[in-house]
Amino acid sequence: MRILVANVGSTSFKHKLIDTETGEALAKGGVERVGNPPSRLVHSVPSKGVEVEREIDAPDHNSAIRACLELLTDPDLGAIGSLDEVDGFGFKAVFAKGITRSALVTDEVIRAMEEYSPVVPVHNPPYIAAMRALKEIAPEKPQVAVFETSFHETLPDYARIYGVPHEWLERHG
Repeated sequence: MRILVANVGSTSFKHKLIDTETGEALAKGGVERVGNPPSRLVHSVPSKGVEVEREIDAPDHNSAIRACLELLTDPDLGAIGSLDEVDGFGFKAVFAKGITRSALVTDEVIRAMEEYSPVVPVHNPPYIAAMRALKEIAPEKPQVAVFETSFHETLPDYARIYGVPHEWLERHG
């Protein structure tokens, strides 16, 4: 199975294409300075000795993702022939109302993330944009979000709430 794992920032999109049977990263890359021209695209495929770095126009995460996927499937520079060879997409997401574990990305999950965007405004909107872009590009591919809050669920209450204002706990649970 091959999974494209994404790490999305407010001005970046990074990814690795992982072969889950071997644990090998078949390709990795990303775009920095999304929305802040010139954006910088990097791409590597270790098995082919491919290393690409170039400036691109990436005004938003959708265009950054499309540029990365174009290289990933390029006949000469890519690691795969088409997105048909990708079984799904994974995200290290941050925060969503009522979700504290891994979840299939659905419209409901995106709405839960949108509801908590005011709490994590630098993180959730770019992830939501990336999830929507990949749904548009490859609607048949499952997307899974692993929320950072799943780690916090294993902590005792005194440690879990130590680093946040008490008002947040009252307001957001």
